[in-house]
Amino acid sequence: MAETMIINRFGAISAVHGGRTALLGETHEVTYTELAGAAGGHAAVFAAAGLRAGDRIALLTAHGAPTVAALLGALAAGCAYVPLDPGFPVARLRHMVDAAGVTAVACAAEHRDLASTLAGDRPVVSLDEVPPAPLRPVAADPDAPAYVLFTSGSTGVPKAVGQTHRNLAHVVDNQIAALGVGPDDRLSLLASFSFDAAIPDLYPALLTGAAVVPVDLRRQGLAHAVEQLDRHRATVLHCTPTVYRFLLDTLGARRLATV
Repeated sequence: MAETMIINRFGAISAVHGGRTALLGETHEVTYTELAGAAGGHAAVFAAAGLRAGDRIALLTAHGAPTVAALLGALAAGCAYVPLDPGFPVARLRHMVDAAGVTAVACAAEHRDLASTLAGDRPVVSLDEVPPAPLRPVAADPDAPAYVLFTSGSTGVPKAVGQTHRNLAHVVDNQIAALGVGPDDRLSLLASFSFDAAIPDLYPALLTGAAVVPVDLRRQGLAHAVEQLDRHRATVLHCTPTVYRFLLDTLGARRLATV
């Protein structure tokens, strides 16, 4: 069912809103046309590496556009993605790769050594200089996993949790309806892609023609997050209550508009 597949819906939106901005980065903007081409290019790389529908691809990529393009590419290849945060301890990442049943580890150049360490006997797929390619519709089982994420591990060993395409679409549609997300919105994305908090920021934007403002909060800090959200005039802020309190402290006398 094409309407259940997030990647197919993104393809339809990118065809309508191709010239609009999808990602608002620190140095440049990525349009829907550019992001769709990047997703198609990554899907082609995964297919050329021998990955097939149903395989699970671990992603070692930088926060922001590189990760967004890679995870969309994994979905476009009919695979499930497993985002790995390069800042996590190696032992934790190795556990995630094993527990998620990863087929291959895909990485950018700066994470090649770490990818090789984690991959074991699995292939390592290079994501350096991926050329754009057409984003083609995907026919997949709506009840197959779209991604595998992990619990925090605060009560023990992190546990793998898979989410199906059908459930992902349900969550995203609920978020779009609850917040009234539309093409003129700009959504913050402060959470690591390794946590499910990134889901209600990324896909509601990409399925409505809105834009995402990704900030690597742990690496860049709260002051940078405030600067980026203000610079790009974010209209929707999504974060934990703790992060919100620290954001207010960082703002000082300035006011953060909320909806």
